[in-house]
Amino acid sequence: MKKLFLFLFFIVFFGQSWAQTYITAISGNWSPTLPTTLISGETILISSGHTITLDADIEINGTLTISAGAILEGPYEITVGSTGTITNLGELNIEEVMVNDGIITNNGTLTASEDITVNGSLTNTGTISTSADITVNGSLTNSNSLTSTGDVNIHGTLSNSTMIEVDIMYCGGTLINSGSITLGNSRTLELEGAIVSGGGEIIADKLHIHKNPSNTPAAIVDMVFCDRNGNTPQFVGGGVSETDFITNGDLTECSINEFVFFCENRVSPIELKFFQTEVYNNSHVTLEWITSSETNNAYFEIQRSHDGQTWQHINKVYGAGTTPIAQYYSTTDLEPISGKSWYRLKQVDFDGSYSYSHTEIVVINKRDILSIYPNPSRDHITISGKNIDLSQVKLYNGLGQELSQSIDIGSGIISHQIIDLSNLPANIYYLKIDETLHKIIKQ
Repeated sequence: MKKLFLFLFFIVFFGQSWAQTYITAISGNWSPTLPTTLISGETILISSGHTITLDADIEINGTLTISAGAILEGPYEITVGSTGTITNLGELNIEEVMVNDGIITNNGTLTASEDITVNGSLTNTGTISTSADITVNGSLTNSNSLTSTGDVNIHGTLSNSTMIEVDIMYCGGTLINSGSITLGNSRTLELEGAIVSGGGEIIADKLHIHKNPSNTPAAIVDMVFCDRNGNTPQFVGGGVSETDFITNGDLTECSINEFVFFCENRVSPIELKFFQTEVYNNSHVTLEWITSSETNNAYFEIQRSHDGQTWQHINKVYGAGTTPIAQYYSTTDLEPISGKSWYRLKQVDFDGSYSYSHTEIVVINKRDILSIYPNPSRDHITISGKNIDLSQVKLYNGLGQELSQSIDIGSGIISHQIIDLSNLPANIYYLKIDETLHKIIKQ
């Protein structure tokens, strides 16, 4: 009987069916208290500070949320069914991940010792690493860090805006890369009838580009290819040769637009030697960068993002034009976003052409000065803090279902906001701020 006190249970009535919610009270094993198959409509919330150890394979057809500061671990497989959703804000350390038409949103750390297979949707704004293969038949979106010492096989869509490091990559689907993708030493990037775009950089020692078995040629738009030494990659196998690549001479195998380059053929207006961000006093962010040389450099636009995908202009720093002498730059964001945010430089030439730096990630932790009151509440609550981005504040019920559209949370970056809860029935709710869930009791 003592094991039953590992979790708090809530039975909530929705429509004509009963749905069960499990919220952890202490650390412990998954079984026997939690179901190895979570059915549609059921919810599991692993609370901050708790470590739950898997002792069997599990299937998620409901909603599983791993709070910031929580850990779910164990040498077993997690399968996400067609109605399943996993939101990870903490640590997920398991053997294998199978996303069967379900959804995983990783804002924390996801580590798998074996394969990750995505037939549904996987969105990563945290860190993903595996020592095995990643297969994408659905969609995988990366806006932070993804690493694999195995193969990455893309039959669906892979979107990358930051950094991916893998051993080998095959793409027979769609690759959208505005960041950087690096393959292992002497490894091959194979593009079989793939659609490649995004304006980013792919570092691979070898390229194998060819049509697919249905005779559909590959298509490459706006991309830079380098080997690991910054030179032209070696072309291997049948299909497109280096000459074909440069002249776009074999349209039956691949079409290539005028914005596809090798590293050594790309003209860069600056040589960025150094770029970093640093948080001071948990209240502002300083950005520093150094260029080794500059050619026709007009200015730098400082950009910030709350999700690694949508960017906003926050400052402008003028460049040195043309100079062979190293230049030092710095600027400060005095009103940073609370929680995790991304920074990058957009370098703009005098003729309007531009390029982006790598992305820097910072975390401003203002939870120590955040207050939510009154709680419990009958009609409204007040959020008080500093630089709270209301677009990232979400409200969930006990099943993990988002209710943000049911109330007026507001917009903008604020330090004080009143939220009306009068239209919500009396129940327990969870307000997500800075990737942390705060329990709200509506009386």
